[in-house]
Amino acid sequence: GAAEEVLALAETLPEESAPEFLDRAARVFAARGLPGEAGRFFGRARELEEARARSLGLPLVGEEAHRTFVELAPSGAVGGTELCGHLRRLAQHPEPGTAHRWAREAVCAVLGSGVVPADFVPELVRVAWAARLDEKTEKRFVADRLLREGLMPRAPLPVWADLEIALRDAAADDDELFDLLLAARPEPGPDTAPELRARYERRWRLLVGQAAGGRPLPPGWYRSIGPLRLGDMMGLASDAGDRLFPRPPSPFDPETDPVARRADPRPHPLDPAHGEQAPSWHSNADFLLVARKIGED
Repeated sequence: GAAEEVLALAETLPEESAPEFLDRAARVFAARGLPGEAGRFFGRARELEEARARSLGLPLVGEEAHRTFVELAPSGAVGGTELCGHLRRLAQHPEPGTAHRWAREAVCAVLGSGVVPADFVPELVRVAWAARLDEKTEKRFVADRLLREGLMPRAPLPVWADLEIALRDAAADDDELFDLLLAARPEPGPDTAPELRARYERRWRLLVGQAAGGRPLPPGWYRSIGPLRLGDMMGLASDAGDRLFPRPPSPFDPETDPVARRADPRPHPLDPAHGEQAPSWHSNADFLLVARKIGED
């Protein structure tokens, strides 16, 4: 067929020209609604390009290859496997800043097509490390993107695990993101085993509980999480406590405390008069004598 003819023709071209030819063919076939063939051309182009780059000491990913990847993503010609391979090559790019920008573009292109690959987060983090960027910031970027695009319900369990802290912190800091996480009940698919489905559900409910920080949740939410490890249970209690009982401002002002503040303007019986010392107690104090003195005063 036409695809075989394209691949055969590529083999006759000089090694420096074949990848570009295959990339152009991939774009044409994707535009004609043939993503499978387009993906084959793209994959073969990367094989040829990588072999030549390694022999000559060139970057494994050039701008043409990256642009082709981003253009093919909406058609489905490239997906999770191709994204992870693209990110692994970018992690070795001699210009880490450029590689990181391209990596985010590639991730957003694939996510924009509705695909959430299982193992892309660690690969993206490696590109960020190469650029000396913070892992926490990178995961927060992905968590924000997945929540705002409504993709977390279809995210594989490894993505939930990789982004656990980022999802919790993002939802705790932002009411809109919290509402999006609350609405992101996992939808792993009808063929998912009941045990795995239960793991999805439990992880989601625990994350929402950790991010709630005192925000109201549907009745029975915490009970539905099921048995918890002591650390998780104490974390939920601590997070809720910070929201329900906020710490007083510093320095502490007794006037803001309804217990410490006294409405009665008269001096307290135990307040020392001018020039006197406040009462003090010792281990041998005669409290009956103290009580009589208080009664006499």
